Amino acid sequence: QFELFDDWYHVILFLGYGTVYSLLWPLAPMVNLVNNWVGSRLDLARLIISCRRPVPRKARTIGMWEGAMRFQTFTNVIQVILAGAFGTLTFDSYALFLGYPKTDAKIWESHGAKTHVRILVKLAVSGALIFVCVAFIVIVNRLVGDKDPATTLKLARDDYIERKRKAQVVHDKLQQAATLLQEPAEMQSARERMERDSF
Repeated sequence: QFELFDDWYHVILFLGYGTVYSLLWPLAPMVNLVNNWVGSRLDLARLIISCRRPVPRKARTIGMWEGAMRFQTFTNVIQVILAGAFGTLTFDSYALFLGYPKTDAKIWESHGAKTHVRILVKLAVSGALIFVCVAFIVIVNRLVGDKDPATTLKLARDDYIERKRKAQVVHDKLQQAATLLQEPAEMQSARERMERDSF
């Protein structure tokens, strides 16, 4: 039996790894891409060679995994921004790049011999970045929706073709029943005798 639970679990897991660990190692998303490509080929081989062929059925969503991906996307945005703000010197280098001298007491604070961007500035900028990123995700979800227009049209066409096929099957059965009802009584009894004699 071919089960998708473990496959979706690994997709969600590597989505989180790719976004969070990209701060530490920028090639992490590329490694995830290669891993997912190899994994999909191995899953295909497993499906063809060692599993019973699953019965195809139409599904509109990926179920609970869609909510897991949404939750992980929002939490990853928050986690990456806060880790970049408080776990690295990224904000310090950005402040210097934007031209804020280390003597500006509104932006910088000193801890002994080291000078860093103030925590309140980091919190304010992180909050603004989180708001912008989450707003961007929400806007994209509103514009694109769950499915892009091409996929929606394809699903509607598939539904139409399936309904048409089912209607044709029902129509054919009704036609057969109508022809049986229209047969003269003697032909019907002759057919019944032939069927009885053949057994």
